[in-house]
Parts: sequence; C-alpha cells; structure tokens
Amino acid sequence: MEVGVQTNGVKKSMRKLSLMLLMTLACVAVLASPAMAGVVGERTINTSTVNPGETFEVTVSLTATGTSMRTAGILEDLPDHWILTTIDNDGLSHVIEDGNHTWVDESGSTLDPAVPVTIVYDVTVPENATAGTYSITGLVKAMEDVGGSFDMCSNTTEGDNSVTIAAASVVHINEGDDYKTKIENAADGATIYWHEGTYSGSSSISVPNNVHIIGDGKDVVDVQSYLVSGENLEVESISITIIGYYNNYITNATINDCEFRGILSQGNLVVENCTSSDMLTIQSNGLNYGNVVLSNNSFIGTADGNYRITIVLTGYDNIEVNDNVFYDALYPSASTLISIDGNECVVEKNTIANYSGKYAPLSIGEGHFVISENNFESISSKYDSLSPIRVDDNSNVELFQNNFYDDSSSYVAGSATINWQSPEAIDYTYQGNSYSSILGNYYDTYTGSDADGDGIGDSSYSPGASGTDEYPLMAAFTDGEIESELFNELYSGNVTVMETDIDFTASDSGDTYPVSQRTCLGALLESGVEYYINDDSYADYGSFYLESIGGIEAQSWPGASWGIYVNGEATDYGLGLNSVSDGDVVSFYYAPWDTETFAQDLDKVFYSVSITVNDETPIDAQRTIKYQTFNVDSDQYNSTLVTVTITANEYLEALYLIETVPSDWVLTSADEDGALFRESDDPDTYEWMWAGSMNAGDSKTIKYVIQYPAGESLDDYEFDGVVSAYVNNVDVDDINVLGDSSIELTEDWNPWDDIGSEEDEVVTGSELQEAIKCWINKIDIPQTGAEMTSDRMQEVIHLWLIQ
Repeated sequence: MEVGVQTNGVKKSMRKLSLMLLMTLACVAVLASPAMAGVVGERTINTSTVNPGETFEVTVSLTATGTSMRTAGILEDLPDHWILTTIDNDGLSHVIEDGNHTWVDESGSTLDPAVPVTIVYDVTVPENATAGTYSITGLVKAMEDVGGSFDMCSNTTEGDNSVTIAAASVVHINEGDDYKTKIENAADGATIYWHEGTYSGSSSISVPNNVHIIGDGKDVVDVQSYLVSGENLEVESISITIIGYYNNYITNATINDCEFRGILSQGNLVVENCTSSDMLTIQSNGLNYGNVVLSNNSFIGTADGNYRITIVLTGYDNIEVNDNVFYDALYPSASTLISIDGNECVVEKNTIANYSGKYAPLSIGEGHFVISENNFESISSKYDSLSPIRVDDNSNVELFQNNFYDDSSSYVAGSATINWQSPEAIDYTYQGNSYSSILGNYYDTYTGSDADGDGIGDSSYSPGASGTDEYPLMAAFTDGEIESELFNELYSGNVTVMETDIDFTASDSGDTYPVSQRTCLGALLESGVEYYINDDSYADYGSFYLESIGGIEAQSWPGASWGIYVNGEATDYGLGLNSVSDGDVVSFYYAPWDTETFAQDLDKVFYSVSITVNDETPIDAQRTIKYQTFNVDSDQYNSTLVTVTITANEYLEALYLIETVPSDWVLTSADEDGALFRESDDPDTYEWMWAGSMNAGDSKTIKYVIQYPAGESLDDYEFDGVVSAYVNNVDVDDINVLGDSSIELTEDWNPWDDIGSEEDEVVTGSELQEAIKCWINKIDIPQTGAEMTSDRMQEVIHLWLIQ
C-alpha cells in the first residue's frame, strides 16, 4: 500500500503524460500493426455523499478498443487538500509531480482489449471541508502503433465525477480541533459534542440553526469564545464566555447547566441550573411574543465590587424567575440587578443578597407581577436606599410570602398600588400545626404580637409604599412553613426532690391534691415554670392533664401539645403518677402527634422543658469542661481545663472526690484547693481528699488539665466522677458529679477557628462570608476540603455570634 499523499492543486499536464508514454516506447521493441484503436476510461465512486473527515473509494478502469494499444496511462484530478492513498495500481507506477496523480505502465506492455487496466485508491476529505459538491475528473491514455510510428490516444474518463460533502449532523470537538470551522460547517439541526479541554483562539462562532451543543461538563469544558447568530440554540454542560454578541442575537435559546458571562438573545429564552461568577450580563428581548424562564441558577458577583450582575428582560409575554441566587452584586454604578417588563411575570423563591447599585435590585415595568417567597437581604442603593424593589407606576403587583431582612422604611420604591398579601388562602404550617389563611410578608422590622399563635401578626403593617399588609408574618416563610425555632427551650435546670408528699392545687378547679415530690409533676412544680394543669381526668385515672407551660397552650389533637418523657422515653402514665429518682431527666416536649402511631413527632418539637432531678443530698458536685469539642489534626490546642466545684449543703467531714477520665488521656493537676491528690491504682482514675470539715454553703474547687493522646479516634469520650463524705457520723457515698461529662473528637472540617486563622479561635466576619459562599455555591471548605453542610453552616454562624 502506498502512503497517502495530500494534493496541492492538480495541474492537468497531458504533455508530461505523453512524454512519459513516448519515453517508455523508445525502450521497447515493437511490431507495426495496421489496426486503428483507442482507449476508454470509466470511474466508479463508492458513495455520492460523505462527511468532512471521512474516506471514500474510487475505481478507475482503462480499456483498449484495439489490439495495437500499449503503454497505459491514467491521470486523476482531485480537489485541493484532499488526501489520496493508492489501494491497487494494477502494475502501474504511481507518479506524483506538482500535485498531479499519474499512473503509467513503464514496461510499455501491449493492452489486451479483453482485460482492462484497473486502479483503486482511497480519498480522505479534510475535516474542515465546507459543504458542497466537488468534482473528480481525469484522462486515460495509451500509445497506438501505426505502421511503425506511434500516436498518442487519450480520452476523458467517464462515469462518476463528483462527490457531495454534507454538512455534519453529529460533530465531535476535541482539544486542538478547528472548532470554529467545525461548528460553522455543521448542518442545521446538528448535535455538537464538546469534549473536555480548554478552547481559545476563535473570538466568535456563527452557529447554524436548531443546533444542540452538549459538553462533558461545565467544569471541564472551557470555551473562551462567543456563540453568535443562529436560531433555536440549545447549550448544556459547558463553560462559554458569551452567547450572542453585540447585534448578533441568538434567537430562541435554551441554556442548561452552563457557566457563562453573558447572553444576548431575542425570542424565547430558558436558562436553568447555570452559574456565573464575577461579571454577568443577560439582555433579552421577547419581541412581544416570547417566554423566558430563569430557574435554579446561581449568579455570584465579587465582594470587592469590581464586577456587576445585570439582567434585562423586556418585551416578553410571560416571564418566570424562580429559585435563583443573586449574591454579591456590588457594582456601584450598575442601574439595577434584574429589570423585567412583560405581560405576565412571576418572581418567586429567589434570594437577592448583598447588593448595592444606583437603584433597587429588582426593577419591574408595566404588566402583572406576582412576587412571592423571595429573600431580600443586605440591600442598598444610591437612589432607592434600602428598598429591594422598584415598580413602574402602572405596574399591577401582588407581593406576598417574601422575607425582608433589612431595616427599611420603604420596601418598595414607586407609587404603584400593591397588594401586600396573597389573593387567596394558602395552606401552611407553624409550630407543628397546620393552617390555611391569606398570607402577607415577613419584615424584620415588624414588632406586632401573635396572640392566637398562628404565625400571623395581630396588627397590620405599613411597608412604606402604597397599600398595607394586613397579614404580616411573625417569622420568615420557607417551603410552606412560617419558621419557628425548634427546641425553643423554655427551661433547663436541676431541681432537688425529696421523699415526701406536697400539696398541689389544680389550675382549673382550685382543688388541692397530695402529690409525691419524686414524680414528673413534683419536678415540674420545683422548677418554678409557669403552668396550667387541670384535674378533669383525676377522678378516673388519678392523674392530671398539662394544658400549657410558659403560656404555650395545647392544640386540639393531633396538633401540638405537651408530652411527658423520662430519660428520653415516653411515660406510661399521666402527670403525677410517674416516679423519678436521682439523675433522671424529665422532659416536656411541645410537638404534634402522629395519627397512625399515636406518638409525638419528635422531629417537630417546637418547645421543650428539661429538668434534671436530684435527690436531697448533703453535697452538690458540678463539673465544667472548658472545651468539649476538638477538631483532630487541626491547629487547635489538644487539651482543656476541667473544673469540679463541690458545695456542702450541710456540715460534713473528710470530703473525697474520685474522677475517672478516658483511657490513656493525660491528667495534670492545676489547682487542688487544699486537697491531698494522688493517682489511683485503678487505671485512669484520680483522687482528691480534704483533711478537714465544711459547713453548709462552703465550696471546694479543683482544677485539672486533660490532654487527649495523639492518634485518638474520632468519638465521644466520657468522664465519670463521684464524691463522698462523713455526714452525721455516716459515710455517704456515690454522689454523682453532674454537669459536663464528655469531650467529642471530630474531624477538622472548620479552618476558621484554628490557631493561625485570622483571629485564631475567634470566627471573624470575613471568615463567616467565606463560609456562606461555600454553602451557597455547594463547594468544599478551603484548607480542609470538607463538605459544607447546612449543620456546619449553622455552627459557623453560632461561633461567630457568640464571639
């Protein structure tokens, strides 16, 4: 097989071929033949249509029409830059000169009319070949022996003489390809697969109509070019600089799961699941008929204010902007963030936060607008102050279930009439109960009360623009729920109960009953919390019903009401019949009930009361562990201070403390407060003994430093302690040390409270901002590479607030 040769433009050269044939005959002994003859050529191409980059096969046959013909020759003319590879030359020599392909019988053999000379070759079309019909032409020749002299006979090769290059319907683009030419030569309706790589060098690419571009992923396909012109474009899973540019609009575009910096389009537009950082511009005109959807996108600017986010949607019939995040749009000279003008427009479930510009971030023109369930936070502008929304005077606006977090005197700029509540009742939940009502908006400046506990304020609110919100919300609205703080702990503390009966007076009847103090009811009474307890069921069951604690009243079943638990387990009996003992934790949970299991839904506990029961003892002992959580392998310290304070409730002697710490942890005494101190023979156990007496109210406080060993596993590690003393000549033993009892070792996911961070273990405001960006953008935490979960985001906020 002959190596493929790329032609550089065939120059027909009959003269050269004739000379070659004559030179061949001069070297061959011949006999004169009087017969008149000629040659006929026939070309067959195995296809009529090929795609750029494909190969097809050509067969050319030369047939003598008489017996006096010798020295066959074939000349073929191909389009420029097409690559020819000989498959079968049938004994002829393939000569290439000045880009011409010639096959010659150098032996000067006489041709047999019954046996054609046949050559076969392949042709490869360049990948960048443009669509169209291309010619393949040529000649066949031979020398005729006429009475001892030689005449040249030639003829045009007949048969197939053209190939059509089709525009590609499926195009694969890889790094290094001339991707601009490939796309611009693709057929209308083509599917273009853009594979992993970085693509640059072509500023703008004219896109055929109805093209679908699919990338290997926006994180791995980086196209530093503009897609311009074209209609009905679909693009997904690539990073592209701009779609549409200057006056080269894309008409009707669907963009999904892409990263981009700009879109210039007209007609219908759908942008979903996309991201953009730094600069972003979307400008689209619906031509008075189109529809636009912006959904589930994350558009993040920069905190330094060097880049802007600008979205302008005008001339549309329908506009939907939902479930998007717009954050850090801080370009001071930007007119607005989103400008919308359409007949029917819905703006819902978006977050617009950390914005500054000339005017309010959401600017709406004429038309009917429904603006609901959006979050507006940290908004400021030069001319609209803290208002997050600017409306045209002719706008028709329904604005409800939004959360306004800024202390604004006017939440909407403009004088259009606004309906500040939902047009009809909406089902929602609040504190575990289900409701249906017309709903307004949440304003962090609203200070009204909610006497009936339905999450809607009792008094109306004037948001500062035209109209009044008659149904202001008591808390932010999210996913069908007016938020309420889970486990809002009304009380948490210790009580001492004795083996005695006390008199209890029912709240409703005023009747008095003897009750053991060592019951759940006795513990509740000792806590001092406000309650309302009725005795309706006492005659039948000997127990009472808890209607409210702290003014939080029970709802009708299966709504939220108060359940009773001891050590995390639901009690078997009603209030007043469940005994408790030293160390028990009595809990009262306010939560709804499951209609199938008849158990409380403890995932929806809205209020709680937690009471730790102590028997009457001569000694109280309390342990405090300064740091109860350590991030292993972090730059934090690996030790902490533990303090145990022991208080005498009456005269006692020979006070004795035993502390058992986790296995192989190192305890170093820091302050013995006059005690004798030693390490016990029992492993990981330490003892303090005071050679003296204590009066009621006296205290002893010991301190030690505990250090966990290197390589310790991630887990919770428990501390145990007991005290004893002689009281009234009796050795009173095994009084538990209460308070902090464990240290948790966790993975080092948090770099912001490490030593060496901005302010060591203090979480700063800038570190909080960095954490927020990780959570919003769903990216891993820097330095540690850990996932930023919602629980971890809450913890960072907590650490920032307490410091």
